[in-house]
Amino acid sequence: MYTTQEAFDIAATHLMTQYRKATRIISECVYHAPDGAKCAVGCLIPDEIYNIELEGKDIDDMFGYDYGLAVIEHIFGSKDTDAKGSELYRLLGALQYLHDQSEPREWRDKLLKLAHKFNMTTPEVLQ
Repeated sequence: MYTTQEAFDIAATHLMTQYRKATRIISECVYHAPDGAKCAVGCLIPDEIYNIELEGKDIDDMFGYDYGLAVIEHIFGSKDTDAKGSELYRLLGALQYLHDQSEPREWRDKLLKLAHKFNMTTPEVLQ
């Protein structure tokens, strides 16, 4: 289970360290790429609960599948659909969008804006 701040710190540090998108097959963004890269949400999903069936699905979709519910329980600490209204849920959607729709050179500025929007501190990698 992660707090919103913990998830942000892990994802931001991961993205700025990896500094490339997690992709497969003609730039399709994925949680876990074949070459070991992970997206902003994928870095929160341990290998032991990752399932290739997650690919092509967003956070919202995970609530409808057993393999997705394992991820939801790991991240949110519960399989309860009430997580959909949480700040952490909104942050994960924003991080997923940032990774999929932005280039790495844009990530730092966008991560700083997310930190401000969610009233969070920034990890050292963004300072």
